[in-house]
Amino acid sequence: MTSINTNYGALIALQSLNRTTRELDEVQNRVNTGLKVSSAADNGAVFAIAEGQRARVLSISAVQDGIDRATSVIGVGLSAGEAIGDILKQLKEKSVAAQATDLSQDQRDALNADFSALRNQINQIANAATFNGSNVVNGANLSGTGNQFNVVTSDQSASSGSAGAGYFLRGTAGTGGTGSETLGALSLTTDMTITDISSTTGTQAGASAGNRIEITVGSSVFVATVAAGDTLGDLIDKVNTASGGVVTASFDATNKQITYNSTQAFSVDFLTGSGSAANSVMEGFFTGAGASAGTGAAFVAGGGYQASGTALSAPVSMLATLGDVSVATNDVLTLTLLGSDGASGGGDDTTYQLTLNANTTVQDFLAQVSSATAGRVSAHYNQDTGLLTYQSQEAFTAATSGTSTFLEGSGTLTAALAPSSNGGSGGANASSLQVAGFDFRLGVTGQALSGITASLNISNVSGAEAATTAIDAAITGLNKNLATLGAQAKALDVQKNFLGKLSDSIEAGIGNLVDADLAKESARLQALQVKQQLGAQALSIANQAPSIVLSFFR
Repeated sequence: MTSINTNYGALIALQSLNRTTRELDEVQNRVNTGLKVSSAADNGAVFAIAEGQRARVLSISAVQDGIDRATSVIGVGLSAGEAIGDILKQLKEKSVAAQATDLSQDQRDALNADFSALRNQINQIANAATFNGSNVVNGANLSGTGNQFNVVTSDQSASSGSAGAGYFLRGTAGTGGTGSETLGALSLTTDMTITDISSTTGTQAGASAGNRIEITVGSSVFVATVAAGDTLGDLIDKVNTASGGVVTASFDATNKQITYNSTQAFSVDFLTGSGSAANSVMEGFFTGAGASAGTGAAFVAGGGYQASGTALSAPVSMLATLGDVSVATNDVLTLTLLGSDGASGGGDDTTYQLTLNANTTVQDFLAQVSSATAGRVSAHYNQDTGLLTYQSQEAFTAATSGTSTFLEGSGTLTAALAPSSNGGSGGANASSLQVAGFDFRLGVTGQALSGITASLNISNVSGAEAATTAIDAAITGLNKNLATLGAQAKALDVQKNFLGKLSDSIEAGIGNLVDADLAKESARLQALQVKQQLGAQALSIANQAPSIVLSFFR
């Protein structure tokens, strides 16, 4: 049928031209942006995955920044340790010289004055080795204490018992075993022999030559065997050496506790030479539990502080806005790092404030927390549970000016919670490395220079001989500590290189998801341009079809 009211051919031609124009617009957008998925409208699922991975790249960058700072802290500590080592060598030179019997008293006094002046520089060097408020050589960040220096080594969180988390265990100092047997009365030091430590445990089998510490990491078993005359410090060094740094041990003379650390889940047994359970007090001291042979002690996830909001009853996705979880524009999130004293109101507290926007997505908010605090606090959101968690290697508080319990929890978080120190279940924490901290100052009990005190005097032969013995022990202890710090600096360097490669791989993966194939799009662009021209010509022809009706009336 011929009609002037309906031009079906023109309608079809118009639909085809419109479809070609839409395809051409899409191709031109891909050419302009280089992305085949530039917004959620293009492909919502792929866009969500890409945005999540982009946030991870930012998190990895923050972790790398933290590793750079930690490397600097260790580097400064190593420099100080090496300087102190040079002084110890000079002190030994003076003390050996003072042992000569042909020196006059004036000459001895001159040597002693030089000796004292050199010795007094040690504390100055140790105290000056501070970077960004942290010092691993003057006791400020001593291993086994609440101030131990930690560095986040991965952006990924892991629950207790998961591979890749930071794990630790502290042995029991004041209790263990049965009856009145206890180690609490001992003034434990790293110089005390294992036999001396076990001598207070009554009639039970003490720790003696042939006893051993077994550390199990996955399918690997590392063994540190007690030799006759071994000191506690010797055994700790054996643990570190036997495991190749996979598990590190340290001793806190103040709390009388041994602490083991690792980035992998592991267990520890203290056994006799025959493999049976050792003295239960010693078992408790070395493993934190009077466990029978082969059972070991459970280690819990550790490495930092955390605080959480209130889990949503109806969890939202990463792409939901803050407005969806009752956050209003201009609400302010305040995060306060509590400084060295771990208490609010200290002179070295650092406060960060983040002004929020209701239209910001949850994913973008997580990145903003890390960026606003220069990586010192990170935020994590679990889409399955609807829980927001803040994490830091420093004690901190978190509060908002708004009413959103999603951000803050029920009431102000006046103190972030640290993971359980022994035997409990830890929360989800980013993987971290607990950097060994030492005290290279003079005369500190249990530390490398414990024997170098103000009382050392080389103004006579006997004093010079005693000083030489103390200096030799200090040099040995210092070198061991420096080796530990050096190994950790190397480990951080390896981890940073890995994170760099990981970040590159993730970015490549994002590219695979969202990047456009410009060679392909270029070919499509030319084809669509020709198709558009043909479509326009076809529409023009179709529009002229009704004019044939006029010929019927001539």
